[in-house]
Amino acid sequence: MTSSLAEHWCAGSTTRNVPWLTELAPEPVVEIPEKLAKKLGIDTGDMTKVSSARGEITVKAVVTKRMQTLQINGQEVTTVWMPYNWGFSGLNTGPSTNYITIDAVDPGAGTQETKACLVDVARVGRVEGGNRG
Repeated sequence: MTSSLAEHWCAGSTTRNVPWLTELAPEPVVEIPEKLAKKLGIDTGDMTKVSSARGEITVKAVVTKRMQTLQINGQEVTTVWMPYNWGFSGLNTGPSTNYITIDAVDPGAGTQETKACLVDVARVGRVEGGNRG
């Protein structure tokens, strides 16, 4: 799932050039529910590879209680979240979530449909002093 951050309005092309906003949200992350993070051995701050059929990017993880694993038709369904506010220019650059989102348009409005797609998340680096609780 993707969306914008309050600190980087819309796609962030203007707000990534505001020093105090870049300090508040300096880099893209993947937000992961606690249950999935425990299963994958991921702590907040660990580097993770998020990949889809379209591509992959490497970002830090943020383990959160805000999202829970869902039970849908007897199956666990887990949602991870990433902001789409980064790109190649500005004070605040970083990997673009568009590398991994699907290449599709909303059938009704004809706008880019990048709000949800299937991804895999894997830890690729450990934060020093990580909390292994």
